[in-house]
Amino acid sequence: MEKYLFFNTGANDSVSFPVSRLVTMGMVTNGTSLIMTFIAPFGGNDGVGEVEVDVTITDNKGRIVMQAIADEIRFGKNPFITVVDETTGEALHTNITSVGGITDFA
Repeated sequence: MEKYLFFNTGANDSVSFPVSRLVTMGMVTNGTSLIMTFIAPFGGNDGVGEVEVDVTITDNKGRIVMQAIADEIRFGKNPFITVVDETTGEALHTNITSVGGITDFA
């Protein structure tokens, strides 16, 4: 069964990607941003599109948050995983605070 990761900025921007399209997770050097990169279902000029989701986290808690996301993907029972939804206030982990932005690089 395919699982999906959902992000909602609360400002009419939301996106959901199948886990199979997740290619990287990494902290930005300031320690408060976790960047998740997905292969987009549409291509850019080079035939490959990418979307980056900037997840705002508690300072220097990237490893803990990445582990929580990985554990939910691997062991969670729900196929629809809300990483963060600013409209409802729901987050996968207490150290996830918001979505800093969704950037399309198609």
